[in-house]
Amino acid sequence: MKILYIAELVGRPGGFVLKSLLPALKSEYRPDVILIQGDSASGGWGLSSQNAWGIRKMGADLIILADQAYNKKDMQEMLEEVPFVIRPFNLPQPGPGRGWKIVAAGGAKLGVISLLGQNGFSRTHADNPIRAFDVAREKIVKDTDLVIVDFHALSTAEKSTFFHYARGKCSAVLGSGTRVPTADGQIVSGTFTLTDAGRTGSFLSCGGFVPQPEIRRFSLGLHENSEESWEGLEIQGVFLELDEQGKTEQFLMIRQECKSRPHDPGRNSTND
Repeated sequence: MKILYIAELVGRPGGFVLKSLLPALKSEYRPDVILIQGDSASGGWGLSSQNAWGIRKMGADLIILADQAYNKKDMQEMLEEVPFVIRPFNLPQPGPGRGWKIVAAGGAKLGVISLLGQNGFSRTHADNPIRAFDVAREKIVKDTDLVIVDFHALSTAEKSTFFHYARGKCSAVLGSGTRVPTADGQIVSGTFTLTDAGRTGSFLSCGGFVPQPEIRRFSLGLHENSEESWEGLEIQGVFLELDEQGKTEQFLMIRQECKSRPHDPGRNSTND
């Protein structure tokens, strides 16, 4: 099975890049399944139902949410209704939505689990991700050996620990959360692990946002509204090929520049 994973979309720039570059990526890699990390697709702060449907129409088989899954009230309601969006399985129960999904494609089935780390999230307190992984995996392997985990965490130590536990138990663990692509992708015991796949949107920015407000917030402690940046647009992610036993055979890091620009992007200077 061929899988295309698109790293975290950040705001309108992320959506624009996805719309501009995804068709070419689909033609080049011919994926059976397209997974999109959409936790910051709406203004860098969660995912709205309107944006969810837009991403779906662009070709997403599954949209994965994380710590901002419940930020948009309309998404809380939507999580109970649509099968193409999942939120972290280890969020406190009961909560709206589902934390894992089996996607049928390419004559096979792929299980996808969303998990949230426990360190560094001040507003969200998730349950133990390792225990949650065991519960979800036990259910999925009854139908398929192909299992991918999106592990959204801020601590590299927590991600590394989870990688060691998950190796040999799933096809891949794709790290998200820090929005910076790392160079540590590797396959051990048939399991591909990567600390972070990066982000889709502005790369010449602070996590997708105009730098100056972020600098003032960090340096002075002042309240500043984050502003979407349109500088250095890129699509980032990972392409995976899995065998019938659910082992990753090969992987390819994706990072492509988006040279086109919308006619009216709004405020787009990183030197504001």
